[in-house]
Amino acid sequence: MKIIDNLKSDKNHKEYILEMIKISDELFITSPYLMRDFGHFFKDEILLNIKKINLITTLLPNSLDQIKKVHSLKSLIEIPKIKSGEIECNISLNNKLHGKIYIFKKSGKYVGGLISSANFTDSGLWLNHEWGITLKGEDKLEELENSITNSIEPKYNCLSHKSILRLLNRLNSYLSINGNKKEEEIDLDLTEFLETNETENNKNNSKKTFEFKITEKYMETWQEYFDEFVIFKQKNNEVTVPRDYQSYQLYMWYRKQKIFNANNTIPTEHKSKLEKIGFYFGDGHEIR
Repeated sequence: MKIIDNLKSDKNHKEYILEMIKISDELFITSPYLMRDFGHFFKDEILLNIKKINLITTLLPNSLDQIKKVHSLKSLIEIPKIKSGEIECNISLNNKLHGKIYIFKKSGKYVGGLISSANFTDSGLWLNHEWGITLKGEDKLEELENSITNSIEPKYNCLSHKSILRLLNRLNSYLSINGNKKEEEIDLDLTEFLETNETENNKNNSKKTFEFKITEKYMETWQEYFDEFVIFKQKNNEVTVPRDYQSYQLYMWYRKQKIFNANNTIPTEHKSKLEKIGFYFGDGHEIR
C-alpha cells in the first residue's frame, strides 16, 4: 500500500494513473465529476495499449453539472480510437456514487488500484490537495469492482454512445429555450429523458442497435473466448454468462455474440460454432 499525494509533483494522481496505464490494457474509473475534455488527457500515445475503458459517473437530476457532464461524455466517445471501435468504451450512471476509484487490468488480471478523494478532473488529478491509497491484492480489487458494478441499475448500465448524443440534443433543446442558467439548480432531468427514450426505442425496435464493431482484434481473439465459454458451460452447466461473472471479458464476448446476431452482423462460421454447442441467443433472464 502506498499513499498518492498531489503535493508531491513526482507522484501525484495524474502521474500515478499515467504510470499504471502504461502497463494496462483495461481501465475502470468511477468518478462523480469529470474533466471537460477527455481528449486532452487520453492522447493516442497514452492509449497505445488500451483495449477497454469502463467509466461510471453521475448525472444528477436538476443539477447544473448535467450541462458539463454531457459535453464531457461526448468528448470521451469522440476520441478517435473509441469512435472507431478500436477501444471498447462502456459508460454507466450511478447517481448515488460518491467514491473515486481507479482499477487497472492487463490481460484480465488486476495490476493495481487506487481509492482516492480525487475526481477524474484536472483539479482532482494534480491541482487540488488530494490523497489516495493504492491497492494490489487481486481478490480485493475484484471484490471492489464487483461491488461497484452490482450497484448500477440495469437501465443505466453500459449506455449506448447514441444515447449520449441524444442526451446532448435534449440538453441543447432545453438551453435554446431556457438559456444558460446561473442558479444552482435547473428544471431538467436528463436521466428521465434517457429512460423514456430508451423505453420507446425498445418498443419500436425489436432489435436494439449497439456500437460494438467487429474489429481485427475481435476476430483474432474470438476462438480463445469461444474455448473459454465451452469450459465455462461444462463447468457451470450454464448457457448464459452473468454480468457479474469473475471474467468480465468473457461476459462481454458472450454479450457481443447476442448483439451481433440480433444485428445480423455475426460471421456465419461463428454462429455455426455457437449453435453446435447450444449457445443461447435469447434473453438470459428468461431461463435464469
